[in-house]
Parts: sequence; structure tokens; C-alpha cells
Amino acid sequence: MKYLLAEKATPAISYDEQNAHEGESSHKFILEEVKNRIASKSLNEARRIRDRINNLKHSRVEADYHNKFFTIDEALHYKAEADAIITNLKRYLCA
Repeated sequence: MKYLLAEKATPAISYDEQNAHEGESSHKFILEEVKNRIASKSLNEARRIRDRINNLKHSRVEADYHNKFFTIDEALHYKAEADAIITNLKRYLCA
């Protein structure tokens, strides 16, 4: 998301500007910025993308901090989700 905002989105947000929000969590700032930009085109799609990102984040936390092991099917599902999110981000942020 940082790359798309800095290099492809109009108007762009530099990496320095994105990183300046680290005290308030740069991840939260970036997700909110992405959601707001998509919401200007489609509020429902913005909410869907935000929810999908949060679901993936939750799964990553489970794996990293709670030793959750995923089945092959789960892993493939999360990979497909990530790919779908990337496709949607490119469509809405790079248009």
C-alpha cells in the first residue's frame, strides 16, 4: 500500500510523509488514507477492502504471536485474498 500511495496514486503521498505518522501508527494512517481515497469512489468497496485487510492482519497476528498453523487450503485462501486486495487497490488508487 505504501508503494501505491507514494508511486502510483494521484495525488501521491511520499514515503517520508507516510513514515512521519509512525507515532500514531503508520499502518493505521495508511489504511485510513487508502479507505478514504476508495470511499470517494465507492464507500461499500472501501469498507470491503478495509475489512479484508483487517481479516488478513488478524490471521497474521494469529500465526506470528499465537502459533496458529494454517492448513494448505487456509494458506491458499489467504494468498487469494491478498491478491484480490492488491488488484482492487491498483484499480482504485492508480486510476
